[in-house]
Amino acid sequence: MGLYHRLRIREQGFPPALYKEICATKPESRGKEDFILESKPGDEANGALIMRLIDVCERHSVPEAKVAGELGAYDHMIVRHYEKGDLEAAPLMMLLTQKPTFRERLTRDGSGRLNLPANQCGTSIKIASGMFNNLYVASHSARGVLERGQMAGLFFRETVRTGASNRATTEPLWEIDSDIKLPKMVNSLLNPHSAVPCYMIDERPYRDGEPHYRRPEVLPLGIFDIARTFEQLGSEPGLVVSQRFYQHCVQNNIPLEVRHLPAWADGQQRGRD
Repeated sequence: MGLYHRLRIREQGFPPALYKEICATKPESRGKEDFILESKPGDEANGALIMRLIDVCERHSVPEAKVAGELGAYDHMIVRHYEKGDLEAAPLMMLLTQKPTFRERLTRDGSGRLNLPANQCGTSIKIASGMFNNLYVASHSARGVLERGQMAGLFFRETVRTGASNRATTEPLWEIDSDIKLPKMVNSLLNPHSAVPCYMIDERPYRDGEPHYRRPEVLPLGIFDIARTFEQLGSEPGLVVSQRFYQHCVQNNIPLEVRHLPAWADGQQRGRD
């Protein structure tokens, strides 16, 4: 697994002498309003410098930013870059936004069926998703592949097209869902900035944090291949799939965008066993 680091410090509201000292370590990273230093996977020199500068900030009692761009704080972000081996070792994975993507927020009709814009229902779809929803759609052929795999917890819902397009697939498209619900994550927090009740995964300084679960709360669910999260992650719960589900898609040439998900946490601190 590779890690991308970014350190951002805004000049406004930051101790002037300390800001000048930090900028002197990498003058080319100083902009008009802020200092931004990046470290891509394998860039050990900039990665080490970022960690030294964070240590300098903490020794001067400068807090870590709670929100992006916070004044008087340092903003450190880490993004994981998963490799093939990481995903093959993960017992569970969370589905991410898929390609292709429906480019608008998906809605439902009066019968609860997903409304899919016909001009975005192309023949290339195997598994697609909404850009702004945790909603996933399979082609008719992909549904057949998944059903042959006998995935525990998986079921499909009918969808409906809106509008018309000569380029739309003639196959029906099916919403992917699960009748299994996971327990609450150890590291989920209610998002105080959302207009509707929804959660965020707290694993700062990582962006797109990995969910953590308590083993005794997950084991009673038994063996499953797909499940919904307890939390609303946006407008809907997320979908979590098993390694078997992931491998079945890979082996049948169905692309799947996923995030590694460590299965267990001890409930006292973030960790794995």
